[in-house]
Amino acid sequence: HEIVGVVTETGSDAKEFKVEDKVGVGCLVGACQTCEYCKQSLENLCSKMIMTFNSTDTDGTMTYGGYSDKIVVHKRFVYRIPENLPLDASAPLLCAGTTVYSPMKYYGLTEPGRHLGVVGLGGLGHVAVKFAKAFGLKVAVISTSPSKEREAIERLKADKFLVSRDSEQMQVAMGTMDYILDTVSAYHELLPLINLLKPNGKLSQRSRCNFLLCHYYLV
Repeated sequence: HEIVGVVTETGSDAKEFKVEDKVGVGCLVGACQTCEYCKQSLENLCSKMIMTFNSTDTDGTMTYGGYSDKIVVHKRFVYRIPENLPLDASAPLLCAGTTVYSPMKYYGLTEPGRHLGVVGLGGLGHVAVKFAKAFGLKVAVISTSPSKEREAIERLKADKFLVSRDSEQMQVAMGTMDYILDTVSAYHELLPLINLLKPNGKLSQRSRCNFLLCHYYLV
């Protein structure tokens, strides 16, 4: 579901691409292009969407994603890879990259100078930090692992590192963040993260997981 490769053939309407172009494909290869969701660029909600893997394609065959030696994709879901970007470095942007980039853009978590908390520094978190810094945000990485501080600060250039198990650090940071992007898939409490937000702050949950939260805090 994160595929990069080279164009070998184009359809008559795919004038944006030519043979030998370096391109990438994410989790979708097709959709109806006419429903209300497709018209809003929300093809992932289209009832006729075709996923890159384990879906029935327009010709009735199954899609096998990156396990295929070739794949047919609607031009809407093909992304050009710059010549100076290696293919192996491009692939993660089509899954981890879009998983954090999309909510940052969709929910407006990109205003320069604002303070973003990135929860977790795994596959999603480290890409989120890079995007956030590129947007001009002040970034705090929030993690249960103190050992990740050096990577966050020195390698990824985060502005701050919080150990979520350190109650004193979390207390000091309460009410300081405009946005929080939670990328942790493990079972965890959400309330301590909400407490880090300023009034009217935004929290985006990127992982499919069970989390602990009293409904009162959503009122």
